[in-house]
Amino acid sequence: MMLKSYLEEFKVLRGIYAILVVLLGAYLSNHLNLSTLLKVFAVFFAWEYTSLLNNWYDRKIDEKLGKKREFLKGFKQKSYWATIIFFLLASFFCSLPFFPLGTSLVLLSLFLGTIYSVPPFRLRKHIFSSCFIGVGTVIALALGMLPFKPSTSILSLFLIVFFSVSVGTLIRDIESTEIDKRLGIKTVFSWLGREKGKKVATLLLFLSFIFPIPLFPQLFYILILNAILAVGIFYFTENYRIVMILVMLVFLICALYLKQNIYF
Repeated sequence: MMLKSYLEEFKVLRGIYAILVVLLGAYLSNHLNLSTLLKVFAVFFAWEYTSLLNNWYDRKIDEKLGKKREFLKGFKQKSYWATIIFFLLASFFCSLPFFPLGTSLVLLSLFLGTIYSVPPFRLRKHIFSSCFIGVGTVIALALGMLPFKPSTSILSLFLIVFFSVSVGTLIRDIESTEIDKRLGIKTVFSWLGREKGKKVATLLLFLSFIFPIPLFPQLFYILILNAILAVGIFYFTENYRIVMILVMLVFLICALYLKQNIYF
């Protein structure tokens, strides 16, 4: 039971997702070596910092929703904040060997994680807050790729990842439409209503899949097939988890295509 509450509180699966993105970046740029371990720790600690900070400022909302936070109950306020600060500092210090760009990326990630959760900014309550996850994913990928020379192909990949992940995570808000309305959290669905919001989200989802086509005309049929599958699954079943797998598949395919055809 304690392990389950630990995994929920620290959002370990999201941290593992961030680690995999860093490793993908290191693989793409042929920098998969011991230094990658520090990059992994820098990103993992940054994501855990963001998760715990968000959980702290969400605690009253969770109480209203009847969510049990067993892990939080076992922590005194000072201990919980000490853990948050530890993750903040650990992420920063792990990034120092990659100064200045790597450290700047990590600091940007920490800053965005802070304004996402902490009042008076509290940007998680605003529409399109899923863009923060898109930016976080791009930062993790870029850190994994360091050092690299800026190029059109790299910029194209970053744009694809940002757009795909932002829209892909946006659609999951359909699950909490009524709760978000009650709590004043703006999402496409709580703002426009479930049905209208679903149509807008479906259009954005389709665009996120066809957006890479001009950049990767050779992948036309793969991208179109994934677009049709994702749109159909989301619109008729509202199963965003399967759609997220398709979203991840698209940016992985684009990344591996660049790896095979363009030298980073």
